[in-house]
Amino acid sequence: MLSPAPCPLLAVNNTSLITDGVIDLTVVVNGLKLPATFYATPNVDEVILGRDWLSSNGVVWDFSTQTVSVGYQKLKLRSKTGPANSCKRCIARADYVIPPRSEAVIPAFVVYSRLEKLQGSTQHWSTTLNAPINGLRVARTLIDGNSSTAGVRLCNTTDRPLTLYRGCTVSPLQPVSTLTTAQPDPEAAPDTATDHVRPVLGRVDPSVPTDTRRRLESLLASYADVFSKSEFDLGCTSIVQHRIDTQDNPPFGSPCVPSLERSCQSSTACSKRCRARV
Repeated sequence: MLSPAPCPLLAVNNTSLITDGVIDLTVVVNGLKLPATFYATPNVDEVILGRDWLSSNGVVWDFSTQTVSVGYQKLKLRSKTGPANSCKRCIARADYVIPPRSEAVIPAFVVYSRLEKLQGSTQHWSTTLNAPINGLRVARTLIDGNSSTAGVRLCNTTDRPLTLYRGCTVSPLQPVSTLTTAQPDPEAAPDTATDHVRPVLGRVDPSVPTDTRRRLESLLASYADVFSKSEFDLGCTSIVQHRIDTQDNPPFGSPCVPSLERSCQSSTACSKRCRARV
């Protein structure tokens, strides 16, 4: 039975760990039973016997012979072998159901298999493009190296609800580096066309000075890719569906103007949208 923790739990790199409580258990070493008090945390996936336990039980670690003496027993130390899961990862905090064709941000615990000492700046991590179960995709999420929890975005690409159970590995984590300057995308095809932003310049008041107008033109040309070139260049997708709950509020829109010319223009625009599947 877990009892409330008497104090916060910190890792060797001063990372604050989540504490579920403390519990008294018996450690058995080759038949020798020794009492121990453990802190329960979801952020560490291995048993750690602290310095207080080693001191209270008179444990002696002989580095020259690679042995540990516990009571009357001398134990030989061995290196960990086998494909142990020692990577840093995040796991689901509870059971979550992601609806079909939907995305969700779920709370996750960050699990540290190795707690490195803090060196210089904080190390940042990122989730990988992982699929914990078939049809469930993990988006890239940046995680602070000093954080014990994270919100991870998932996308259900199937037509059925998917369940992610508590303790399931959502994604391994990989270290990322902070860029001091922006790096261009070498695979991005530059689009130098700026004709679609010229109507904005055409509406600039004539009283604006020439040098200001030139700087505005240069600014618009630099960010021309964020402006829509037409009403048909956005496209559509059915991978993710969103629902806006308006409760009891009725929808509203601009009233129509009874004009023959406007009606013809609206009919033509609707036909174009249908052909473009917008």
